[in-house]
Amino acid sequence: MKVAKVALQTAAVGLVRLLIGLLGWQVVQRERGRHLVANIHSRTRPPAPALELERLRADAGRLSLTSMRGKIVVLNFWASWCQPCKDESSLLEKTWQDNRTRGVVVLDVDAWDLRADARSFAERYKLTVRW
Repeated sequence: MKVAKVALQTAAVGLVRLLIGLLGWQVVQRERGRHLVANIHSRTRPPAPALELERLRADAGRLSLTSMRGKIVVLNFWASWCQPCKDESSLLEKTWQDNRTRGVVVLDVDAWDLRADARSFAERYKLTVRW
């Protein structure tokens, strides 16, 4: 009985430590993004973060977000198994088709898929892919 009580107390202390750690992490995350809110209020464009991504076709190299400088970039994170991603894919494709001459780029970032699944998704939903 005493061992169970000590085990429960230890678990409770561990849970409290975890919650305090998560709270601290959340505070740090909010501080990192605080300058973005100030940029929005002052109507200035913050610089894009340094981001480099693999292209869908492995031999096509990598794509750097800095290569999109001067364009309006819509970053869309998706996965082939995600139902909301399926639902929004045609809207994002149409948005790009309608606005590409104005410098709008829809950059789809596939998450948690094999390349073959990502290619099948792009073909099934008739997405323009620049391999």
